[in-house]
Amino acid sequence: MEKIPYMLVIGDKEVETHTVAVRTREGKDLGAMEMDAFLEMIETVLCDIMHIRTLTFVPHNVRQLQEMVEDELEDLGYRLDEEAGRMFRQRITEEKADGHFSGILTADKILDEIVYMKMCYEARTGEESEVISPVHLEGLVRSRSWDKDADQIIAGLT
Repeated sequence: MEKIPYMLVIGDKEVETHTVAVRTREGKDLGAMEMDAFLEMIETVLCDIMHIRTLTFVPHNVRQLQEMVEDELEDLGYRLDEEAGRMFRQRITEEKADGHFSGILTADKILDEIVYMKMCYEARTGEESEVISPVHLEGLVRSRSWDKDADQIIAGLT
């Protein structure tokens, strides 16, 4: 594989101007450029060498994430009841609001929490079932808005 040797210099001047100073391995100074311009240049070089192309896709919506989680739960012998499904969707909404949302990775993290909470509940109580309900998921969401419809939530705000 061919190397693409660049060195970025970021000094006080570059910090002030939000740029990077670019030099080649051979010492040729390409001057200061905005980071986006540098990244576009690298993408072009890589595309020429490796035949890479940029792919863009629409992120999964909450229902799709829930379906993926439910499929994985089924593989583990569990299923969410309707209320627990609403709690899952509420937790996704909370993660998005916090700015910590990473799509499938966040859904997987929540799935791990759900399974852990269910297993802890079963270990504490000795009760076992395939159904995961809100009683198993205490603390999964910060608010109880998952058990209210939109009219109830709006009424609570006034």
